[in-house]
Amino acid sequence: MDLIFFYFFILFISCYGLAKPINQNFTSIFSFGNSYTDTGNYQILAARAGLLNSSVEFPPYPYGITFFGQPAGRFCDGRLIIDFITEVYSLPFLQPSKAQNASFTHGANFAVAAASAFPVEFFEKNGFVNNQLLRSSLNYQLEWFEDQKSSLCNTTAGTL
Repeated sequence: MDLIFFYFFILFISCYGLAKPINQNFTSIFSFGNSYTDTGNYQILAARAGLLNSSVEFPPYPYGITFFGQPAGRFCDGRLIIDFITEVYSLPFLQPSKAQNASFTHGANFAVAAASAFPVEFFEKNGFVNNQLLRSSLNYQLEWFEDQKSSLCNTTAGTL
């Protein structure tokens, strides 16, 4: 067993020595997904669709209290993985793409809690749900990105 550990250690050190650091010249990040990366889009979309009682905070207490000191629209009491990724690249926390008057100069977050990679229509057509779903699956998130791309990216070099 010790010999196997030794060989594994030598292999690890060899591979580690070959690794090159990544150039960290990123100026913006765009995030897609579900509750693992949603920074507030679910709350905004559900309120617009009339699915939330305006007297109830959602996500409910204590989400956001530990790190942000107040509810932060995240499905986590602290930060999400996307928050740590932006921190590594010295970028500010991503604003939800559906937020009014938000700055998207360093990227945007299109993720929505409970979003699926399958289109919402698939679930409705096959009778898998008995409540109203938000139109927030990955195909919608990509459409939102396409719609906002011209205001998010200043480029004259063709399409992204």
